[in-house]
Order: sequence, then C-alpha cells, then structure tokens
Amino acid sequence: MKLSMHTWRQLQLHRGLALGLLLSLDGGRALAQTGDAPAPGRSDPGNLPLCGPSGPTAAPEHYEAFPLRVESDPPQLPAGQALSLSFQVLDPFSGSPVRDLVMVHQRSFHLFIVSEHLDWFEHLHPEPQPDGSLLQRTVLPRPGHYQLIADFFPVGGTPQMVQHALVTAGFSRPLAAAKLTRASSAEAASAGLALRLSQLHFTAGKASDVSLDVLDASGAPVMTLEPYLGAPLHALAMSADLVDAVHTHGEIIAPGRIRFSLRLPRAGGYRLWVQLKADGVVHTVPFTVLASPPSAQPARAR
Repeated sequence: MKLSMHTWRQLQLHRGLALGLLLSLDGGRALAQTGDAPAPGRSDPGNLPLCGPSGPTAAPEHYEAFPLRVESDPPQLPAGQALSLSFQVLDPFSGSPVRDLVMVHQRSFHLFIVSEHLDWFEHLHPEPQPDGSLLQRTVLPRPGHYQLIADFFPVGGTPQMVQHALVTAGFSRPLAAAKLTRASSAEAASAGLALRLSQLHFTAGKASDVSLDVLDASGAPVMTLEPYLGAPLHALAMSADLVDAVHTHGEIIAPGRIRFSLRLPRAGGYRLWVQLKADGVVHTVPFTVLASPPSAQPARAR
C-alpha cells in the first residue's frame, strides 16, 4: 500500500506526537529527528539520506508506545565480563510479544549503550530469536551506571525509541551527571582521518543544519565515504544527565562533507557521537556540544 503525500504528512505528524509521548522504563526521553522517515514509495535504505524503512510503509494501526521488556543473563550484571541482554517488544494492548519489526537502515533493532560519564559508547544490533525476542552479547567495561537506547519500528505502529537504565552488580553510588560544561574542539582525529564539525553551540529546541568535513592526512576531502548501515552518517546525542537522547542521520552534500540536522531539546551539555565509514573502516568519533536556553546567546568557544 502506498500513501498519498497528504496521508504521509499526517503520519509524520502523528509519528512526532507518538515519539513525544514515549516514556522510558526509567524516566529517560529518546527522540528521533523529524524527517527521518522517507517519502512514500522510497524503498532503498542504501540511497536514503535519512533514516527510514526499507520498503513502502502502510499507515499505522495505532500510535501508542510499545513497551520493551529487558532482561539480562546473568541477572546481576557483572562489570568487565561477557553478559547477554534480551529484548522483547510487547503489544501495547494485549501485552503479547511483537515479532514483526520494520527493517530500518538494514536492521530491525538498533541498540545504543552509553556509560554514565559518556566516555564509552556502543551501537549494536541484537539478533532475532525463535521466540520473538532479540539477543545481544556485550561487556560493560567497568562498574557503574549505563543507559540503553533502543530504536525500533513495529509493523502497524510508529517508530519507537525507548530508554532503559542498567547498574552493574554491587555498585551503589547514585547516578552523577557527566560534567559537560565546555564544548570540545570542533576538530577530531580517527585512524588517519580528520573530522571537523561546523557547529558546537546550539539553541535548545531549535533545529540546526550541521556539516561534518572528513579530510585525509593531507587536508583533502575524503572521496571514499560509503554508506554505513544505509546512511553516510549516524549520530547520537546524549544529555549529560542521561535523560535526553537524539538519534539522527546525514547525507553527503559535497566531496568529504556530510550534513545532518540536530535539535537538542533542553539547555545543557551533550555528548555527540558521529559514525561514518570510509575505505571499509567504521569510525566512531565523540564531540561535546552545548545547548543554550532559547533566550540566551551561545557562549563563545574557548
């Protein structure tokens, strides 16, 4: 079933409302950038500049948030040792397991894990299991608090982003917000590449177009950028207090230059991870960005 443009715009409006109503299991908020779904009839995620399903999508049957059950093995999470995380999407009405998820950027389920101090990050893709759950093995590198951000799209529903907190066994210190009071440098290096971000200061609640220049050792634009999971760029911004997460994607606009839209919902510091692929190598690079209140002028970079 293909959607008319009018119906698609209605779907996008309801999608935004549904995402705004999502409540995580532990009080966090996760936001997908508006415009991340493709226009009707677009079906090749490898050619899409922004996030979207891998095929034409029918209008949703309902717009409710889908609960996500998270279990671990062992139940008491060890630090520095292998563990398994199991995820089960549940129907918002019946509570029964949901097996059918839309493929978005070549995967049916995207999982981000970040540490309390936002100095550790993973972007994973749990594997579907015969019982309809999804399973991911990982290692939490040290004792402390961690935040999961799950991004999935149930068939018949709307795109979902849900947060869930983890604490390793025996760790009792209260959660402490990361100290992100100053923006990082706009330039960073990764395995022979130089990355330069056009903007570090934002106005809370206002969308901004950001460009990322990817240069080689000589300072020339990298000509070998390639899609990573169907997009030239994946980006996740996480607030210092682990409350707000924003997941967005980019498009190549010139040789070695990627553009993406970013809207930070509240004033404060955010860690921004960007992921891109060049010459077959995936690069994950962190920046620290700041959002000022709408009435305030951004602080000058130091």
